[in-house]
Amino acid sequence: MPTTSEAQLRAIAKYDKENYQHISFKVRIGAREKIKEAADATSQSVNGFIKTAISNAMMEAIGKPLEPTPVESAKTILLRIINEEVCQNSLLLGAPRLTEKEKKEIIEHLEGVIEENAEPYQHLLNVLTSDLPPKKKGKKLRDAESKTRMEIRDVILYFHD
Repeated sequence: MPTTSEAQLRAIAKYDKENYQHISFKVRIGAREKIKEAADATSQSVNGFIKTAISNAMMEAIGKPLEPTPVESAKTILLRIINEEVCQNSLLLGAPRLTEKEKKEIIEHLEGVIEENAEPYQHLLNVLTSDLPPKKKGKKLRDAESKTRMEIRDVILYFHD
């Protein structure tokens, strides 16, 4: 089994520090084993089981889940890519710089397409909802983002002509 380098460990620690918060709570002796048993029964880790329970309670209480849904995540990724590609369209070889008006029109057009149907981000959504292990999911997500960038570039070029 490959070992994790010092640099990888530092990168993981930095990412975790920037993206996660630690919450701890106390349970009576024996309760942890019951939670573990319930988590095993649902094929989840204890952490995943607790997050699911909290998310379900939040949906009941305030109508919002603990974390974004896969659809919300896919839309967020797509909007980030749109903004990157439209605002930094220097990646488009041979394409003249877009005016601010053209940028705004393209972004509004693409956002409208997103709201009308799921097709523009369906491959992102498929990866996010897949049961792939994290490493494979990450690679597939990068591939899906690359494909999405190419599609957005095509829209930008079409819009610009």
